[in-house]
This record gives sequence, structure tokens and C-alpha cells, in this order.
Amino acid sequence: MTAHGYRISLNATITINMGNFIQKYSIVSLLNDVRQGTTFSAAAWPPHLTLVDVFAMNTHSGAVAAKLENIALTTEPIQCQITGYDYFGPQQNIHVALLQKSTQLVRLHTRITTYLQTVHAIYNEPQYVNNGFCPHITLPPGETIATGSVVTISNIALIDMFPNDNPFQRTILQRHSLLKT
Repeated sequence: MTAHGYRISLNATITINMGNFIQKYSIVSLLNDVRQGTTFSAAAWPPHLTLVDVFAMNTHSGAVAAKLENIALTTEPIQCQITGYDYFGPQQNIHVALLQKSTQLVRLHTRITTYLQTVHAIYNEPQYVNNGFCPHITLPPGETIATGSVVTISNIALIDMFPNDNPFQRTILQRHSLLKT
């Protein structure tokens, strides 16, 4: 069986042919104090707001990280209100808290995607970029945030979706705090 360019053998082990591999990234805001350089399982993300979903690019991640730092230094922390809950993903099994689509949050998303256009980013799901942006916080199983609660978005993090060519891990490449007021 082939899935997303990987050849997967469904026996006792999984074999991945990385010949068609393209490096992919995501940009999030981490809700907990998770340090830059931390690697975690793809199935065990820390709570985070997805600012830009998965994308590929031909630009070195260091250039993107530098631009994200510039954006972070010129963006104040953003207060976001939880408006409800839903389930995302192909199997509708990813628990998310929906956020009010505030002007400040849309502006941050747009600043990042405008830059990514200049480096010819290709999105896995372009329908969720710009006008399709649906602000949400991905929650680990069993965690919840009360509807009406306010969370503060205080950082931007660049995530390597395939660190060391491993599609089952994620690594925080860079994490930048938003401007402190």
C-alpha cells in the first residue's frame, strides 16, 4: 500500500521508502512551556494552536525561523476565547477547542502565510489557509479547556514534521516569544 509517498508494508513491521520524501513543517503556538529542540511522538503533540498547517518548501528552515522571529518581535500576545469543541482529521478523532476568529489572530496567520508565499510554500491542505483559516487548539486525549475561557497566544514555533526522516516524530526547531508589552 502507498500512503503519502511512503511504501508501507502491513506485516509485523512498517517499512518506509523515503525516496519520495519531502521535508515538511508546521507553525504553531505552544500552550505549555515546551522547549526548543524537544522531540515528541506524532501521536502525542503538546497542546497547541495551529497557526499554519503542514507545508513543504525549498527554503532552508533557518530562513523561515529568522522571519518568524521578526514576526514574533513585532506581534503582541493575543487573547483568544474558546467558543466550542469539534473533532478534526480524516477519522474525525483529533479533539480540538475552537477559537474566536479575532482580527489579531487572523493578522498573525496572514503575516506568516504572506511570507510563506514568497518562499513558494506548498500546503498539504490549502483550503485551511487564509480565508479558510479555522483557529483551533489541538488537545491531547482527556484534556479540555472550558468554553468561554481565554487563552493567551504568546509564542510562534516552527515544527519539523519529519525529524531525521522519521514521519512518526516531531521536533520543535525554533520557538520565539511574542513581543512583551
